[in-house]
Amino acid sequence: MKFLGSIILSLSVVASLGAQDKRPLGVDDFLRIGIVGDPQISPNGALVAYTVTTPSLADDRNISRLRVLDLLTGSSREITSGPGSDRAPRWAKDGLTLAFLSNRNGTSQVWRTRIDGGEPTPVTAVATGVNDFWWTPDTTALFVSSDVKWPETTELDRRQKEYPTAAKLFTGLFYRHWNEWRAGTRQHLFRVDLQTGRATDLTPIDHDVPTLALGGQDVAVSPLGTELAIVYNPDSVVATSTNNDIFLIGPDGAGMTPMTETRGNDHSPAYSPNARWIAYLSMATPGFEADRQQIVLYDRATGDRTTIAPDWDRSVGSLTWAPDSRSVIAVVEEAGGQNLYRVQIPTGQRSLLVSGGVNSNPQFIPTG
Repeated sequence: MKFLGSIILSLSVVASLGAQDKRPLGVDDFLRIGIVGDPQISPNGALVAYTVTTPSLADDRNISRLRVLDLLTGSSREITSGPGSDRAPRWAKDGLTLAFLSNRNGTSQVWRTRIDGGEPTPVTAVATGVNDFWWTPDTTALFVSSDVKWPETTELDRRQKEYPTAAKLFTGLFYRHWNEWRAGTRQHLFRVDLQTGRATDLTPIDHDVPTLALGGQDVAVSPLGTELAIVYNPDSVVATSTNNDIFLIGPDGAGMTPMTETRGNDHSPAYSPNARWIAYLSMATPGFEADRQQIVLYDRATGDRTTIAPDWDRSVGSLTWAPDSRSVIAVVEEAGGQNLYRVQIPTGQRSLLVSGGVNSNPQFIPTG
């Protein structure tokens, strides 16, 4: 689909049964349905890497594989196979290398493969595994999030001494997050040098960085490579707080400074391609998880903040910058579906691009 010279890819999953063999959907039918996700356009705009996930009865879990689609011919091919599951494909700037997350060796690590042939090779060896990762602009290093033991020596360690058990000891309210224990654990952001493999903790603080279960983009890397925007909850009692703030840090973790200081939920920072602005999503009401999410623009030079389209009575789920930094594509929930809008920056003028059904993951080809 072409709109104002932009090509936007949206994902949809359609299951259809022909009229000639109409019957109820069975378990075997469901297990044959591949779920497409996480499209990533190559630097030259010719290819799209994406995941296809299918349920596996034998493994009792979903299994994901990576595929590459040629936009010119429409042909696609699988580029990963073997044990484990592969996800989160991310292109290197050469347009031939894909980094991705895989648990093929037991723990989730970053791997990479060339789309013109060859076997995947491991990139990271983080003892606690990798939750997510981001390329540096020059692709010489990675920023990765990983769970770490925090603090290094806990009260449970002191009590158990040389006789460890499976017991849990918690002294704070946020001891579990959904189905996982969080007592004595923090998520931190690391920088991994690809030449040496050394991983450096950039956020050695008593907080989960990035914050857990944000539901949006929680780490953004400046196109200039000079800083990162990260999200975490700075409150002392996280269990009773919906407060998230955005902080700016250097690529080595130095100079952490707050970019937002509201009591509501500020998250999903995104640098404009020209590095002039950081757009982010903000909920104004503290303690209210279902508040409207508005687009806010942060001027990197002046520090000024501007709410874009404050009169818009819609909640924005995510945003994607256009290559010319003059607009963003907003994913908006409406009438039970998700529509795509173009929002002009900084005027806030908006126009509906794609509607009907559920549309997500908008992407521009590099030329816009």
